[in-house]
Amino acid sequence: MFDANDTWPLPNYSTGPTKHLHALGVISLNFNMYEVALQVFLEFYTDKPTAEFLFDNSSNERRMETIRYFAVRNEKDPIILELIQYSLKHYGRCFENRNILMHSKQYFAVSFEHLLSLEKKPKGKKSAMTFHLESDDLRRVADDMMDGVFFVTDIWRVVDFRDREPKDRTTGTFRTPSLPEEPPLPNVLSSS
Repeated sequence: MFDANDTWPLPNYSTGPTKHLHALGVISLNFNMYEVALQVFLEFYTDKPTAEFLFDNSSNERRMETIRYFAVRNEKDPIILELIQYSLKHYGRCFENRNILMHSKQYFAVSFEHLLSLEKKPKGKKSAMTFHLESDDLRRVADDMMDGVFFVTDIWRVVDFRDREPKDRTTGTFRTPSLPEEPPLPNVLSSS
Protein backbone atom coordinates (compact mmCIF):
# COMPACT_ATOMS: atom_id res chain seq x y z
CA MET A 1 0.00 0.00 0.00
CA PHE A 2 1.23 3.49 -0.84
CA ASP A 3 2.32 5.53 2.18
CA ALA A 4 3.01 9.21 1.40
CA ASN A 5 4.92 9.51 4.69
CA ASP A 6 7.38 6.75 3.82
CA THR A 7 10.68 8.54 3.23
CA TRP A 8 12.94 5.49 3.03
CA PRO A 9 15.95 5.51 2.72
CA LEU A 10 15.99 8.93 4.39
CA PRO A 11 17.19 9.94 6.92
CA ASN A 12 19.69 7.07 7.18
CA TYR A 13 21.20 7.69 3.77
CA SER A 14 20.48 9.45 0.49
CA THR A 15 20.87 7.91 -2.93
CA GLY A 16 19.41 10.85 -4.81
CA PRO A 17 16.11 12.61 -5.39
CA THR A 18 13.07 10.32 -5.10
CA LYS A 19 11.66 11.11 -8.56
CA HIS A 20 15.01 10.36 -10.14
CA LEU A 21 15.29 7.03 -8.34
CA HIS A 22 11.75 6.16 -9.36
CA ALA A 23 12.72 6.87 -12.98
CA LEU A 24 15.80 4.63 -12.65
CA GLY A 25 13.55 1.77 -11.54
CA VAL A 26 11.25 2.31 -14.51
CA ILE A 27 14.29 2.41 -16.83
CA SER A 28 15.48 -0.92 -15.47
CA LEU A 29 12.09 -2.58 -15.97
CA ASN A 30 11.48 -1.02 -19.40
CA PHE A 31 14.91 -2.08 -20.62
CA ASN A 32 14.30 -5.65 -19.51
CA MET A 33 10.97 -5.63 -21.35
CA TYR A 34 12.65 -4.26 -24.51
CA GLU A 35 15.40 -6.84 -24.29
CA VAL A 36 12.93 -9.73 -24.03
CA ALA A 37 10.75 -8.33 -26.85
CA LEU A 38 13.67 -8.68 -29.27
CA GLN A 39 13.47 -12.46 -28.99
CA VAL A 40 10.44 -12.35 -31.30
CA PHE A 41 12.78 -11.51 -34.19
CA LEU A 42 14.55 -14.85 -33.73
CA GLU A 43 11.17 -16.58 -33.54
CA PHE A 44 10.38 -15.24 -37.02
CA TYR A 45 13.12 -17.42 -38.50
CA THR A 46 13.51 -20.38 -36.15
CA ASP A 47 11.38 -22.33 -33.71
CA LYS A 48 10.67 -20.94 -30.24
CA PRO A 49 12.93 -23.35 -28.26
CA THR A 50 15.89 -22.54 -30.53
CA ALA A 51 15.15 -18.81 -30.30
CA GLU A 52 15.02 -19.05 -26.50
CA PHE A 53 18.29 -21.00 -26.39
CA LEU A 54 20.09 -18.51 -28.63
CA PHE A 55 18.67 -15.55 -26.75
CA ASP A 56 19.18 -16.83 -23.22
CA ASN A 57 22.77 -17.92 -23.80
CA SER A 58 24.09 -14.75 -25.42
CA SER A 59 25.31 -11.34 -24.34
CA ASN A 60 23.38 -8.31 -25.57
CA GLU A 61 25.91 -7.69 -28.32
CA ARG A 62 25.78 -11.32 -29.45
CA ARG A 63 21.96 -11.29 -29.42
CA MET A 64 21.92 -8.32 -31.77
CA GLU A 65 24.45 -10.03 -34.07
CA THR A 66 22.37 -13.22 -34.05
CA ILE A 67 19.13 -11.39 -34.81
CA ARG A 68 20.82 -9.45 -37.61
CA TYR A 69 22.30 -12.68 -39.03
CA PHE A 70 18.95 -14.52 -39.10
CA ALA A 71 17.05 -11.51 -40.43
CA VAL A 72 19.51 -10.75 -43.25
CA ARG A 73 19.62 -14.40 -44.22
CA ASN A 74 15.89 -15.18 -44.04
CA GLU A 75 13.74 -12.04 -44.34
CA LYS A 76 12.41 -11.72 -47.89
CA ASP A 77 10.67 -8.36 -47.41
CA PRO A 78 13.26 -5.55 -47.56
CA ILE A 79 10.95 -3.19 -45.66
CA ILE A 80 10.64 -5.60 -42.72
CA LEU A 81 14.40 -6.14 -42.80
CA GLU A 82 14.95 -2.37 -42.63
CA LEU A 83 12.53 -2.11 -39.68
CA ILE A 84 14.35 -4.90 -37.82
CA GLN A 85 17.73 -3.27 -38.53
CA TYR A 86 16.41 0.07 -37.30
CA SER A 87 14.98 -1.50 -34.15
CA LEU A 88 18.40 -2.98 -33.38
CA LYS A 89 20.00 0.44 -33.80
CA HIS A 90 17.34 1.97 -31.54
CA TYR A 91 17.86 -0.80 -28.98
CA GLY A 92 21.64 -0.25 -29.13
CA ARG A 93 21.21 3.37 -28.08
CA CYS A 94 18.87 2.35 -25.25
CA PHE A 95 21.39 -0.31 -24.22
CA GLU A 96 24.12 2.32 -24.05
CA ASN A 97 21.97 4.64 -21.90
CA ARG A 98 20.96 1.78 -19.64
CA ASN A 99 24.60 0.80 -19.12
CA ILE A 100 25.57 4.36 -18.28
CA LEU A 101 22.81 4.63 -15.69
CA MET A 102 22.91 1.16 -14.16
CA HIS A 103 26.70 0.95 -13.95
CA SER A 104 27.32 4.39 -12.50
CA LYS A 105 27.81 5.41 -8.92
CA GLN A 106 26.57 8.46 -7.14
CA TYR A 107 28.74 11.52 -7.66
CA PHE A 108 28.96 13.18 -4.26
CA ALA A 109 30.99 16.22 -5.34
CA VAL A 110 27.74 17.79 -6.57
CA SER A 111 24.45 17.61 -4.72
CA PHE A 112 21.32 19.41 -5.89
CA GLU A 113 17.73 18.53 -5.01
CA HIS A 114 16.67 18.61 -8.66
CA LEU A 115 19.63 16.66 -10.11
CA LEU A 116 20.90 13.14 -9.88
CA SER A 117 24.67 13.32 -10.21
CA LEU A 118 26.40 10.14 -11.33
CA GLU A 119 29.86 9.16 -12.44
CA LYS A 120 30.98 6.26 -14.58
CA LYS A 121 34.49 5.25 -15.43
CA PRO A 122 34.53 3.61 -18.86
CA LYS A 123 36.60 0.46 -19.22
CA GLY A 124 40.17 1.24 -20.14
CA LYS A 125 39.84 4.96 -19.41
CA LYS A 126 41.67 6.86 -16.67
CA SER A 127 39.04 9.49 -15.97
CA ALA A 128 35.39 9.14 -15.11
CA MET A 129 32.49 10.73 -16.91
CA THR A 130 30.02 12.69 -14.81
CA PHE A 131 26.33 13.08 -15.50
CA HIS A 132 24.01 15.63 -13.92
CA LEU A 133 20.51 14.47 -14.78
CA GLU A 134 17.12 16.02 -14.28
CA SER A 135 14.12 13.75 -13.78
CA ASP A 136 12.93 14.65 -17.31
CA ASP A 137 16.21 13.29 -18.74
CA LEU A 138 15.61 9.97 -17.03
CA ARG A 139 11.95 9.84 -18.00
CA ARG A 140 12.94 10.42 -21.62
CA VAL A 141 15.30 7.42 -21.44
CA ALA A 142 12.48 5.27 -20.00
CA ASP A 143 10.06 6.52 -22.67
CA ASP A 144 12.60 5.76 -25.43
CA MET A 145 12.76 2.18 -24.20
CA MET A 146 8.98 1.84 -24.17
CA ASP A 147 8.83 3.30 -27.69
CA GLY A 148 11.18 0.50 -28.70
CA VAL A 149 8.96 -2.15 -27.09
CA PHE A 150 5.93 -0.81 -28.98
CA PHE A 151 7.92 -0.67 -32.22
CA VAL A 152 9.04 -4.31 -31.93
CA THR A 153 5.47 -5.34 -31.08
CA ASP A 154 4.15 -3.50 -34.13
CA ILE A 155 6.69 -5.22 -36.39
CA TRP A 156 5.65 -8.55 -34.87
CA ARG A 157 1.98 -7.84 -35.67
CA VAL A 158 2.77 -7.17 -39.33
CA VAL A 159 4.93 -10.29 -39.70
CA ASP A 160 2.48 -12.45 -37.73
CA PHE A 161 -0.39 -11.35 -39.96
CA ARG A 162 1.71 -11.96 -43.06
CA ASP A 163 2.94 -15.41 -42.03
CA ARG A 164 -0.08 -17.02 -40.32
CA GLU A 165 -2.91 -18.82 -42.03
CA PRO A 166 -6.33 -17.16 -41.60
CA LYS A 167 -7.52 -20.25 -39.69
CA ASP A 168 -5.10 -19.25 -36.90
CA ARG A 169 -7.11 -16.09 -36.28
CA THR A 170 -10.04 -16.18 -33.88
CA THR A 171 -12.30 -13.81 -35.79
CA GLY A 172 -12.73 -12.63 -39.34
CA THR A 173 -12.58 -8.97 -38.34
CA PHE A 174 -8.81 -8.57 -38.57
CA ARG A 175 -7.47 -5.65 -40.52
CA THR A 176 -4.08 -5.92 -42.09
CA PRO A 177 -1.77 -4.11 -39.65
CA SER A 178 0.06 -1.16 -41.12
CA LEU A 179 3.82 -0.86 -41.05
CA PRO A 180 4.97 0.97 -37.93
CA GLU A 181 6.67 4.33 -38.03
CA GLU A 182 10.23 4.35 -36.78
CA PRO A 183 10.53 6.05 -33.41
CA PRO A 184 13.23 8.73 -33.23
CA LEU A 185 16.64 7.35 -32.34
CA PRO A 186 17.35 8.03 -28.66
CA ASN A 187 20.08 10.48 -27.77
CA VAL A 188 22.89 8.90 -25.83
CA LEU A 189 23.34 10.53 -22.43
CA SER A 190 26.16 13.01 -22.48
CA SER A 191 28.58 13.69 -19.68
CA SER A 192 29.36 17.12 -18.37
